[in-house]
Amino acid sequence: MTAYVNIHGQPLDVSAKDAVRAIVPEAIAKRQSLTRGDFWKVWRSGHPQAALIGTGANEESAWRDAWSRMLADDVAKERAA
Repeated sequence: MTAYVNIHGQPLDVSAKDAVRAIVPEAIAKRQSLTRGDFWKVWRSGHPQAALIGTGANEESAWRDAWSRMLADDVAKERAA
């Protein structure tokens, strides 16, 4: 099931990864290992100093977090304008 719908409420065949990469084509996800388990991080690019834009327990949840943060930033910018 997709979390993305068009203006008519019909589901779109777009993943969070596709949505993020439409705006930030160089974004990447990497698995991080800790002693208590693995988690995923989405970075703006593969550069070592790139900004972290999302995290999650699995790859899809990290991409969804990144997409949610990007939408929240856009809303905040619109309110400030």
